[in-house]
Amino acid sequence: MKFRASGKLLLTAEYAVLRGALALSLPTKFGQELSVKPAQENVFSWTSLDRNNNTWFKTTFTHDLQILKTTDQKIAEKLMSIFNMAKKENPHFLSSPVQAETNVDFDLNWGLGTSSTLIALIANWAKIDALKLFFATQKGSGYDVATAVKNTPITYTLNQKVAAFHSVSFNPAFRHNLFFVYLGKKQRSDKEVTKFSQQNISDADLLAITALTKQILNCTDLAEFSDCITKHEEITSGFLDYQTVKQKLFADYPGALKSLGAWGGDFILAVGTKADVTYFHNKGLQTVLSWEEMIGNQ
Repeated sequence: MKFRASGKLLLTAEYAVLRGALALSLPTKFGQELSVKPAQENVFSWTSLDRNNNTWFKTTFTHDLQILKTTDQKIAEKLMSIFNMAKKENPHFLSSPVQAETNVDFDLNWGLGTSSTLIALIANWAKIDALKLFFATQKGSGYDVATAVKNTPITYTLNQKVAAFHSVSFNPAFRHNLFFVYLGKKQRSDKEVTKFSQQNISDADLLAITALTKQILNCTDLAEFSDCITKHEEITSGFLDYQTVKQKLFADYPGALKSLGAWGGDFILAVGTKADVTYFHNKGLQTVLSWEEMIGNQ
């Protein structure tokens, strides 16, 4: 058996989605695959490969999901909790020994959803609800798992722990002026979620973020889009009490910039031309992907 789940980028409502704001999330061309086949021995083995097919994690469980050996105890325990919850939802899951192997086709430090794609893959394999599995085992809003499940751009809301998400069309005519810059630092989303849980955010800010999400969805003009993401950065900067990425790192960049997901790492969205890519290269940032390379045609 083989399964695949797409990575994600949260275009709007980072942090605010946790308080009910409407978010827009995009699946990436990059993702993770899971292959499962019967095992010869009476154990359940798991191997995780990076994009160069190098093993970055390996573990073996007994038939009742006790860890026999592992290269990383913490990851193995987390995986064990996910499988135990999956079995609780589907008692027939993992009823016989298997060998499972995952493979990502993106850099593990990029923050495109190693964990969320894993949840989506295991849920698909176990034939259970992916978001239910996510909320039982992880922290966060769940937008990333929903994106992996849908594999289309989605709008997403979370209210009173109830998620609602819908496929939408988002393939702007000005996409050739949008590119993604990797800042070279992976952010821990779970730590950011915990930190944000102690922050105050006004209803006015939540309504403004939702309105910007709707406006961005309907943008046909690059200048309007640039204005929207700049306003989004200003509002988010205000309730986080963080500098925007442009203020902090790229004050002299001529175009609009927007953080994606947890602030301070992973990718940012840049508005500009192909010539502007040189600006980031001169800053020592070599991973700059076009819309086509990252998102493709949705």
